Amino acid sequence: MTPAQLTLFFLLAGGGLQSTEATALGDNENTPYFNTLCSIIKVATTPLPEVEATEDVAEIAALAQLVNLTAVNPEALKQIADKAKAKDKIKEEGTPANTYCKEGKTTVCEKLAELLASSNGANLKAIINQRLSQATPGQHLLELSAAISAKVAEAQRQDPSAQMNLARQALNSALEGKDSGDATAAELTTAGNREDQCGKPQSGSEAAGTTAGASLAKDSLCMCATTSTANSQTACGTDIQANGAAQLTWGTASTQHKQWENLKNHCKQTTGQTKLSPNRLRTAAETYLAALTIGALTTKAIPGTIGYTENSPTVCNGEKGSTNGACVFYGKAQGRALENKILWRQKLLSAAGHIEAAIKTKQTQLHIISQIQTLNVTLTALIIAPQAAHNRAAAGAGASTESTKEKTMEEKKKEYEQHKDNKTACTDANCKWQGKADADGPCVVDESKVKTQKNAAPGTGDGATGAAAET
Repeated sequence: MTPAQLTLFFLLAGGGLQSTEATALGDNENTPYFNTLCSIIKVATTPLPEVEATEDVAEIAALAQLVNLTAVNPEALKQIADKAKAKDKIKEEGTPANTYCKEGKTTVCEKLAELLASSNGANLKAIINQRLSQATPGQHLLELSAAISAKVAEAQRQDPSAQMNLARQALNSALEGKDSGDATAAELTTAGNREDQCGKPQSGSEAAGTTAGASLAKDSLCMCATTSTANSQTACGTDIQANGAAQLTWGTASTQHKQWENLKNHCKQTTGQTKLSPNRLRTAAETYLAALTIGALTTKAIPGTIGYTENSPTVCNGEKGSTNGACVFYGKAQGRALENKILWRQKLLSAAGHIEAAIKTKQTQLHIISQIQTLNVTLTALIIAPQAAHNRAAAGAGASTESTKEKTMEEKKKEYEQHKDNKTACTDANCKWQGKADADGPCVVDESKVKTQKNAAPGTGDGATGAAAET
Protein backbone atom coordinates (compact mmCIF):
# COMPACT_ATOMS: atom_id res chain seq x y z
CA MET A 1 0.00 0.00 0.00
CA THR A 2 1.43 3.32 -1.03
CA PRO A 3 1.69 6.16 1.48
CA ALA A 4 -1.06 7.98 -0.32
CA GLN A 5 -3.32 4.95 -0.11
CA LEU A 6 -2.45 4.45 3.59
CA THR A 7 -3.27 8.09 4.33
CA LEU A 8 -6.59 7.73 2.54
CA PHE A 9 -7.35 4.56 4.55
CA PHE A 10 -6.85 6.27 7.93
CA LEU A 11 -8.81 9.28 6.79
CA LEU A 12 -11.68 7.02 5.81
CA ALA A 13 -11.33 4.94 8.95
CA GLY A 14 -11.10 8.04 11.07
CA GLY A 15 -14.24 9.40 9.45
CA GLY A 16 -16.06 6.16 10.18
CA LEU A 17 -15.00 6.15 13.82
CA GLN A 18 -16.03 9.72 14.50
CA SER A 19 -19.09 10.02 16.83
CA THR A 20 -20.84 12.62 18.87
CA GLU A 21 -20.24 12.08 22.57
CA ALA A 22 -23.26 11.53 24.80
CA THR A 23 -24.21 14.56 26.89
CA ALA A 24 -27.08 15.62 29.11
CA LEU A 25 -30.06 17.32 27.50
CA GLY A 26 -30.10 21.09 27.88
CA ASP A 27 -32.84 23.39 29.13
CA ASN A 28 -36.23 22.73 27.49
CA GLU A 29 -34.83 20.28 24.94
CA ASN A 30 -37.43 17.71 25.89
CA THR A 31 -40.21 20.22 26.63
CA PRO A 32 -41.96 19.95 23.21
CA TYR A 33 -42.43 16.20 23.73
CA PHE A 34 -43.02 16.14 27.48
CA ASN A 35 -45.75 18.75 27.00
CA THR A 36 -47.90 16.03 25.41
CA LEU A 37 -47.50 13.77 28.43
CA CYS A 38 -47.96 16.81 30.66
CA SER A 39 -51.33 17.56 29.06
CA ILE A 40 -52.50 14.05 29.91
CA ILE A 41 -51.31 14.45 33.52
CA LYS A 42 -53.40 17.62 33.62
CA VAL A 43 -56.47 15.69 32.48
CA ALA A 44 -55.85 12.87 34.98
CA THR A 45 -55.55 15.34 37.89
CA THR A 46 -58.75 17.23 37.02
CA PRO A 47 -61.33 16.97 39.84
CA LEU A 48 -64.05 14.40 39.33
CA PRO A 49 -67.65 15.60 38.94
CA GLU A 50 -69.49 15.73 42.24
CA VAL A 51 -72.24 13.24 42.97
CA GLU A 52 -75.41 15.16 43.82
CA ALA A 53 -76.77 14.37 47.27
CA THR A 54 -79.79 12.09 47.17
CA GLU A 55 -83.04 13.24 48.76
CA ASP A 56 -83.60 11.36 51.99
CA VAL A 57 -86.47 8.85 51.82
CA ALA A 58 -85.75 7.26 55.20
CA GLU A 59 -88.96 8.58 56.74
CA ILE A 60 -91.02 7.28 53.82
CA ALA A 61 -89.35 3.89 54.20
CA ALA A 62 -90.07 3.95 57.94
CA LEU A 63 -93.77 4.66 57.33
CA ALA A 64 -93.96 1.72 54.91
CA GLN A 65 -92.34 -0.54 57.51
CA LEU A 66 -94.81 0.68 60.14
CA VAL A 67 -97.68 -0.49 57.94
CA ASN A 68 -96.03 -3.84 57.30
CA LEU A 69 -95.06 -4.46 60.93
CA THR A 70 -98.54 -3.56 62.15
CA ALA A 71 -99.95 -6.29 59.92
CA VAL A 72 -97.36 -9.08 60.12
CA ASN A 73 -95.17 -8.61 63.20
CA PRO A 74 -96.82 -6.73 66.06
CA GLU A 75 -94.29 -8.13 68.56
CA ALA A 76 -91.38 -6.57 66.67
CA LEU A 77 -93.34 -3.33 66.34
CA LYS A 78 -93.99 -3.28 70.08
CA GLN A 79 -90.24 -3.41 70.77
CA ILE A 80 -89.43 -0.78 68.13
CA ALA A 81 -92.09 1.50 69.63
CA ASP A 82 -90.51 1.24 73.09
CA LYS A 83 -88.77 4.62 73.45
CA ALA A 84 -86.39 3.44 76.16
CA LYS A 85 -85.32 0.11 74.67
CA ALA A 86 -85.91 0.32 70.91
CA LYS A 87 -82.27 0.64 69.80
CA ASP A 88 -81.13 -2.11 72.16
CA LYS A 89 -83.88 -4.48 71.01
CA ILE A 90 -83.07 -3.84 67.35
CA LYS A 91 -79.43 -4.84 68.01
CA GLU A 92 -80.04 -7.62 70.54
CA GLU A 93 -79.67 -10.98 68.80
CA GLY A 94 -82.79 -13.10 68.76
CA THR A 95 -85.37 -10.47 69.68
CA PRO A 96 -88.39 -10.05 67.39
CA ALA A 97 -87.14 -6.57 66.45
CA ASN A 98 -83.65 -7.85 65.66
CA THR A 99 -84.93 -10.81 63.67
CA TYR A 100 -87.07 -8.52 61.53
CA CYS A 101 -84.60 -5.67 61.12
CA LYS A 102 -81.19 -7.31 60.75
CA GLU A 103 -81.63 -8.39 57.13
CA GLY A 104 -80.79 -5.03 55.59
CA LYS A 105 -83.42 -3.06 57.51
CA THR A 106 -81.51 -1.90 60.61
CA THR A 107 -81.29 1.74 59.51
CA VAL A 108 -84.95 1.99 58.53
CA CYS A 109 -86.00 0.31 61.79
CA GLU A 110 -84.01 2.88 63.76
CA LYS A 111 -85.71 5.62 61.75
CA LEU A 112 -89.08 4.02 62.53
CA ALA A 113 -88.21 4.06 66.24
CA GLU A 114 -87.59 7.82 65.96
CA LEU A 115 -90.89 8.28 64.14
CA LEU A 116 -92.84 6.36 66.79
CA ALA A 117 -91.09 8.28 69.56
CA SER A 118 -92.25 11.59 68.07
CA SER A 119 -95.30 13.44 69.35
CA ASN A 120 -97.44 12.05 66.51
CA GLY A 121 -96.08 8.50 66.66
CA ALA A 122 -98.74 6.89 68.84
CA ASN A 123 -101.56 8.54 66.91
CA LEU A 124 -100.10 7.42 63.58
CA LYS A 125 -99.73 3.88 64.85
CA ALA A 126 -103.36 3.82 65.99
CA ILE A 127 -104.67 5.20 62.70
CA ILE A 128 -102.74 2.62 60.65
CA ASN A 129 -103.99 -0.17 62.89
CA GLN A 130 -107.55 1.06 62.31
CA ARG A 131 -107.09 1.25 58.53
CA LEU A 132 -105.65 -2.26 58.37
CA SER A 133 -108.70 -3.60 60.18
CA GLN A 134 -110.77 -2.52 57.17
CA ALA A 135 -110.54 -4.97 54.27
CA THR A 136 -110.21 -2.71 51.22
CA PRO A 137 -108.04 0.14 52.54
CA GLY A 138 -106.03 -2.36 54.58
CA GLN A 139 -105.13 -4.39 51.49
CA HIS A 140 -104.20 -1.25 49.59
CA LEU A 141 -101.96 -0.08 52.43
CA LEU A 142 -100.09 -3.40 52.51
CA GLU A 143 -99.59 -3.36 48.74
CA LEU A 144 -98.30 0.22 48.79
CA SER A 145 -95.95 -0.39 51.72
CA ALA A 146 -94.50 -3.44 49.95
CA ALA A 147 -94.01 -1.42 46.74
CA ILE A 148 -92.30 1.41 48.63
CA SER A 149 -89.99 -0.99 50.49
CA ALA A 150 -89.01 -2.66 47.21
CA LYS A 151 -88.30 0.70 45.55
CA VAL A 152 -86.26 1.89 48.54
CA ALA A 153 -84.12 -1.26 48.31
CA GLU A 154 -83.73 -0.70 44.56
CA ALA A 155 -82.65 2.91 45.12
CA GLN A 156 -80.08 1.81 47.69
CA ARG A 157 -78.57 -0.62 45.19
CA GLN A 158 -77.96 2.29 42.82
CA ASP A 159 -74.67 3.58 44.20
CA PRO A 160 -73.13 6.31 42.03
CA SER A 161 -70.51 7.02 44.70
CA ALA A 162 -69.12 3.50 44.30
CA GLN A 163 -68.65 4.05 40.57
CA MET A 164 -67.01 7.42 41.20
CA ASN A 165 -64.62 5.79 43.68
CA LEU A 166 -63.64 3.24 41.02
CA ALA A 167 -62.96 6.13 38.63
CA ARG A 168 -60.80 7.77 41.30
CA GLN A 169 -58.82 4.56 41.78
CA ALA A 170 -58.30 4.15 38.04
CA LEU A 171 -56.99 7.71 37.69
CA ASN A 172 -54.63 7.29 40.62
CA SER A 173 -53.39 4.05 39.11
CA ALA A 174 -52.75 5.81 35.80
CA LEU A 175 -50.73 8.49 37.57
CA GLU A 176 -48.99 6.62 40.38
CA GLY A 177 -49.22 2.96 39.42
CA LYS A 178 -51.47 2.09 42.38
CA ASP A 179 -55.09 2.63 43.41
CA SER A 180 -54.53 5.22 46.12
CA GLY A 181 -51.82 7.46 47.49
CA ASP A 182 -48.65 8.90 45.99
CA ALA A 183 -45.99 6.59 44.62
CA THR A 184 -42.94 6.19 46.85
CA ALA A 185 -39.34 6.25 45.68
CA ALA A 186 -39.19 2.47 46.05
CA GLU A 187 -42.36 2.01 43.98
CA LEU A 188 -40.91 4.18 41.21
CA THR A 189 -37.62 2.28 41.18
CA THR A 190 -36.84 -0.91 39.28
CA ALA A 191 -33.44 -2.58 39.45
CA GLY A 192 -31.52 -2.34 36.20
CA ASN A 193 -30.51 0.35 33.74
CA ARG A 194 -32.49 3.19 32.27
CA GLU A 195 -32.36 2.17 28.62
CA ASP A 196 -33.71 -1.34 29.32
CA GLN A 197 -36.60 0.04 31.34
CA CYS A 198 -37.41 3.03 29.14
CA GLY A 199 -36.74 1.26 25.82
CA LYS A 200 -34.52 1.07 22.75
CA PRO A 201 -36.47 2.21 19.69
CA GLN A 202 -35.34 0.80 16.33
CA SER A 203 -32.54 -1.18 17.91
CA GLY A 204 -33.47 -4.33 16.01
CA SER A 205 -35.93 -5.44 18.66
CA GLU A 206 -39.64 -4.72 18.67
CA ALA A 207 -39.79 -5.11 22.45
CA ALA A 208 -40.80 -2.10 24.52
CA GLY A 209 -39.04 -0.80 27.59
CA THR A 210 -39.77 -3.05 30.57
CA THR A 211 -41.52 -0.29 32.57
CA ALA A 212 -42.78 1.75 29.60
CA GLY A 213 -46.48 2.55 29.98
CA ALA A 214 -46.68 1.27 33.56
CA SER A 215 -47.68 4.70 34.87
CA LEU A 216 -47.48 8.35 33.94
CA ALA A 217 -44.99 8.73 36.78
CA LYS A 218 -42.53 6.19 35.37
CA ASP A 219 -42.88 7.46 31.80
CA SER A 220 -42.27 11.03 33.01
CA LEU A 221 -39.11 9.99 34.83
CA CYS A 222 -37.85 8.17 31.72
CA MET A 223 -38.10 11.46 29.83
CA CYS A 224 -37.09 13.96 32.50
CA ALA A 225 -35.30 12.45 35.52
CA THR A 226 -31.86 13.86 36.24
CA THR A 227 -28.82 11.78 37.12
CA SER A 228 -25.14 12.67 37.13
CA THR A 229 -25.04 12.15 33.34
CA ALA A 230 -28.63 12.64 32.12
CA ASN A 231 -30.76 15.74 31.51
CA SER A 232 -30.42 19.24 32.81
CA GLN A 233 -32.84 19.90 35.65
CA THR A 234 -35.05 21.98 33.36
CA ALA A 235 -34.88 19.76 30.27
CA CYS A 236 -38.66 19.22 30.46
CA GLY A 237 -39.61 22.84 31.09
CA THR A 238 -39.69 22.89 34.89
CA ASP A 239 -37.09 22.56 37.63
CA ILE A 240 -37.30 18.87 38.41
CA GLN A 241 -34.79 19.23 41.28
CA ALA A 242 -36.82 21.80 43.21
CA ASN A 243 -37.98 21.09 46.76
CA GLY A 244 -35.02 18.89 47.63
CA ALA A 245 -35.37 16.56 44.65
CA ALA A 246 -31.66 16.03 43.99
CA GLN A 247 -30.17 13.99 41.16
CA LEU A 248 -30.94 10.30 41.51
CA THR A 249 -29.09 7.10 40.75
CA TRP A 250 -31.16 5.08 38.32
CA GLY A 251 -32.13 1.68 39.75
CA THR A 252 -31.66 2.82 43.35
CA ALA A 253 -34.51 4.38 45.32
CA SER A 254 -33.65 7.93 46.32
CA THR A 255 -35.47 11.05 45.05
CA GLN A 256 -37.64 9.51 42.33
CA HIS A 257 -40.85 10.42 44.17
CA LYS A 258 -39.74 14.03 44.69
CA GLN A 259 -38.78 14.52 41.04
CA TRP A 260 -42.12 13.03 39.97
CA GLU A 261 -43.98 15.30 42.40
CA ASN A 262 -42.36 18.36 40.81
CA LEU A 263 -43.35 17.21 37.33
CA LYS A 264 -46.91 16.41 38.41
CA ASN A 265 -47.38 19.76 40.16
CA HIS A 266 -46.08 21.52 37.05
CA CYS A 267 -48.69 19.77 34.89
CA LYS A 268 -51.71 19.27 37.13
CA GLN A 269 -55.11 20.90 36.73
CA THR A 270 -55.20 24.03 38.88
CA THR A 271 -58.61 25.57 38.12
CA GLY A 272 -61.04 24.08 40.60
CA GLN A 273 -64.19 24.83 38.61
CA THR A 274 -63.28 22.49 35.76
CA LYS A 275 -64.67 18.97 36.21
CA LEU A 276 -63.48 15.83 34.47
CA SER A 277 -65.69 14.33 31.79
CA PRO A 278 -65.60 10.88 30.14
CA ASN A 279 -65.17 12.49 26.70
CA ARG A 280 -62.13 14.45 27.83
CA LEU A 281 -60.42 11.29 29.06
CA ARG A 282 -61.24 9.35 25.90
CA THR A 283 -60.05 12.17 23.66
CA ALA A 284 -56.73 12.38 25.52
CA ALA A 285 -56.22 8.61 25.29
CA GLU A 286 -57.08 8.35 21.60
CA THR A 287 -55.10 11.43 20.55
CA TYR A 288 -52.00 10.13 22.31
CA LEU A 289 -52.25 6.73 20.65
CA ALA A 290 -52.77 8.24 17.20
CA ALA A 291 -49.72 10.51 17.57
CA LEU A 292 -47.56 7.63 18.81
CA THR A 293 -48.53 5.42 15.90
CA ILE A 294 -47.23 7.88 13.30
CA GLY A 295 -44.13 8.91 15.25
CA ALA A 296 -45.34 12.46 15.88
CA LEU A 297 -44.01 12.63 19.45
CA THR A 298 -40.25 12.31 18.81
CA THR A 299 -37.42 14.29 17.24
CA LYS A 300 -36.77 11.68 14.56
CA ALA A 301 -40.37 10.53 13.94
CA ILE A 302 -39.92 7.07 15.44
CA PRO A 303 -43.32 5.30 15.80
CA GLY A 304 -44.20 4.00 19.26
CA THR A 305 -41.89 6.51 20.93
CA ILE A 306 -42.22 9.77 22.84
CA GLY A 307 -39.35 12.09 23.71
CA TYR A 308 -36.04 13.40 22.47
CA THR A 309 -34.32 10.97 20.07
CA GLU A 310 -31.22 11.00 17.92
CA ASN A 311 -30.37 8.80 14.95
CA SER A 312 -31.64 5.25 14.87
CA PRO A 313 -31.03 3.03 16.67
CA THR A 314 -31.69 5.03 19.85
CA VAL A 315 -31.47 4.08 23.50
CA CYS A 316 -33.67 5.98 25.97
CA ASN A 317 -30.98 6.71 28.57
CA GLY A 318 -31.78 10.37 29.28
CA GLU A 319 -28.91 11.69 27.18
CA LYS A 320 -28.39 13.13 23.71
CA GLY A 321 -25.83 12.70 20.96
CA SER A 322 -25.03 9.71 18.73
CA THR A 323 -27.76 7.10 19.35
CA ASN A 324 -28.89 8.40 22.74
CA GLY A 325 -32.25 9.85 23.74
CA ALA A 326 -34.46 10.90 26.64
CA CYS A 327 -37.55 8.98 25.68
CA VAL A 328 -40.03 6.14 26.20
CA PHE A 329 -40.46 3.30 23.71
CA TYR A 330 -43.75 1.39 23.95
CA GLY A 331 -42.90 -1.14 21.25
CA LYS A 332 -43.50 -1.41 17.54
CA ALA A 333 -46.71 0.33 16.51
CA GLN A 334 -48.54 -2.69 15.18
CA GLY A 335 -52.14 -3.76 15.82
CA ARG A 336 -53.26 -3.82 19.44
CA ALA A 337 -49.76 -4.35 20.83
CA LEU A 338 -49.18 -0.64 21.39
CA GLU A 339 -52.56 -0.14 23.07
CA ASN A 340 -52.05 -3.09 25.40
CA LYS A 341 -48.60 -1.91 26.46
CA ILE A 342 -49.70 1.49 27.72
CA LEU A 343 -51.37 0.49 30.99
CA TRP A 344 -51.99 4.05 32.15
CA ARG A 345 -53.97 4.70 28.96
CA GLN A 346 -56.20 1.72 29.74
CA LYS A 347 -56.74 3.14 33.22
CA LEU A 348 -57.85 6.47 31.75
CA LEU A 349 -60.41 4.69 29.59
CA SER A 350 -61.55 2.67 32.60
CA ALA A 351 -62.02 5.88 34.60
CA ALA A 352 -64.10 7.33 31.76
CA GLY A 353 -66.38 4.29 31.86
CA HIS A 354 -66.84 4.54 35.63
CA ILE A 355 -67.65 8.27 35.51
CA GLU A 356 -70.23 7.59 32.83
CA ALA A 357 -71.68 4.74 34.88
CA ALA A 358 -71.87 6.99 37.97
CA ILE A 359 -73.83 9.62 36.04
CA LYS A 360 -76.27 7.05 34.65
CA THR A 361 -76.65 5.38 38.04
CA LYS A 362 -77.47 8.72 39.63
CA GLN A 363 -80.13 9.38 37.01
CA THR A 364 -81.66 5.96 37.66
CA GLN A 365 -81.60 6.57 41.41
CA LEU A 366 -83.35 9.94 41.05
CA HIS A 367 -86.05 8.32 38.90
CA ILE A 368 -86.65 5.61 41.52
CA ILE A 369 -86.83 8.20 44.31
CA SER A 370 -89.44 10.09 42.28
CA GLN A 371 -91.46 6.87 42.11
CA ILE A 372 -91.10 6.40 45.89
CA GLN A 373 -92.40 9.91 46.50
CA THR A 374 -95.40 9.30 44.25
CA LEU A 375 -96.23 6.06 46.07
CA ASN A 376 -95.86 7.86 49.38
CA VAL A 377 -98.44 10.47 48.37
CA THR A 378 -100.96 7.67 47.81
CA LEU A 379 -99.98 5.86 51.01
CA THR A 380 -100.31 9.03 53.06
CA ALA A 381 -103.67 9.78 51.48
CA LEU A 382 -104.98 6.34 52.45
CA ILE A 383 -103.75 6.80 56.02
CA ILE A 384 -104.53 10.45 56.65
CA ALA A 385 -107.41 11.33 54.29
CA PRO A 386 -110.10 9.14 55.94
CA GLN A 387 -109.19 10.60 59.33
CA ALA A 388 -109.24 14.13 57.94
CA ALA A 389 -112.63 13.47 56.34
CA HIS A 390 -113.94 12.19 59.67
CA ASN A 391 -112.66 15.30 61.45
CA ARG A 392 -114.22 17.56 58.84
CA ALA A 393 -117.55 15.71 59.16
CA ALA A 394 -117.47 16.10 62.94
CA ALA A 395 -116.67 19.78 62.64
CA GLY A 396 -119.46 20.19 60.10
CA ALA A 397 -121.96 18.45 62.37
CA GLY A 398 -121.07 20.81 65.20
CA ALA A 399 -121.53 23.84 63.00
CA SER A 400 -124.86 22.51 61.74
CA THR A 401 -126.11 21.96 65.30
CA GLU A 402 -125.26 25.50 66.33
CA SER A 403 -126.99 26.83 63.24
CA THR A 404 -130.07 24.74 63.99
CA LYS A 405 -130.13 26.00 67.53
CA GLU A 406 -129.98 29.62 66.38
CA LYS A 407 -132.74 29.03 63.86
CA THR A 408 -134.98 27.34 66.46
CA MET A 409 -134.49 30.13 68.95
CA GLU A 410 -135.42 32.75 66.37
CA GLU A 411 -138.55 30.91 65.34
CA LYS A 412 -139.58 30.42 68.98
CA LYS A 413 -139.14 34.09 69.74
CA LYS A 414 -141.57 34.99 66.96
CA GLU A 415 -144.07 32.39 68.17
CA TYR A 416 -143.86 33.42 71.80
CA GLU A 417 -144.28 37.06 70.91
CA GLN A 418 -147.82 36.17 69.85
CA HIS A 419 -148.69 34.99 73.40
CA LYS A 420 -147.55 38.06 75.30
CA ASP A 421 -151.08 38.80 76.44
CA ASN A 422 -152.11 35.24 77.38
CA LYS A 423 -150.32 33.33 80.14
CA THR A 424 -152.15 30.06 79.42
CA ALA A 425 -151.25 30.07 75.69
CA CYS A 426 -147.65 30.91 76.61
CA THR A 427 -147.16 27.98 78.98
CA ASP A 428 -148.97 25.57 76.62
CA ALA A 429 -146.37 26.47 73.96
CA ASN A 430 -143.54 25.47 76.36
CA CYS A 431 -142.65 29.13 76.86
CA LYS A 432 -141.75 31.02 79.98
CA TRP A 433 -144.26 33.57 81.29
CA GLN A 434 -142.62 36.63 82.82
CA GLY A 435 -145.66 38.85 83.08
CA LYS A 436 -146.93 40.46 86.29
CA ALA A 437 -150.48 39.49 85.46
CA ASP A 438 -152.18 36.78 83.35
CA ALA A 439 -152.84 39.25 80.52
CA ASP A 440 -149.72 41.38 80.80
CA GLY A 441 -146.63 39.54 79.33
CA PRO A 442 -144.01 39.14 78.19
CA CYS A 443 -143.86 35.50 76.98
CA VAL A 444 -140.19 34.47 76.28
CA VAL A 445 -138.25 31.45 75.05
CA ASP A 446 -137.44 28.74 77.57
CA GLU A 447 -133.83 27.98 76.38
CA SER A 448 -133.48 24.87 78.52
CA LYS A 449 -136.36 23.24 76.66
CA VAL A 450 -135.02 24.23 73.24
CA LYS A 451 -131.62 22.70 74.10
CA THR A 452 -133.20 19.45 75.27
CA GLN A 453 -135.19 19.11 72.09
CA LYS A 454 -132.08 19.81 69.95
CA ASN A 455 -129.87 17.17 71.54
CA ALA A 456 -132.38 14.35 71.28
CA ALA A 457 -131.97 12.42 68.01
CA PRO A 458 -135.20 11.70 66.22
CA GLY A 459 -136.73 8.49 67.50
CA THR A 460 -134.01 7.82 70.11
CA GLY A 461 -133.12 8.80 73.64
CA ASP A 462 -134.93 10.70 76.33
CA GLY A 463 -135.57 13.68 74.13
CA ALA A 464 -137.51 11.54 71.70
CA THR A 465 -139.57 10.05 74.49
CA GLY A 466 -140.27 13.47 75.92
CA ALA A 467 -141.30 14.82 72.57
CA ALA A 468 -143.67 11.93 72.06
CA ALA A 469 -145.17 12.47 75.47
CA GLU A 470 -145.69 16.15 74.78
CA THR A 471 -147.32 15.35 71.48
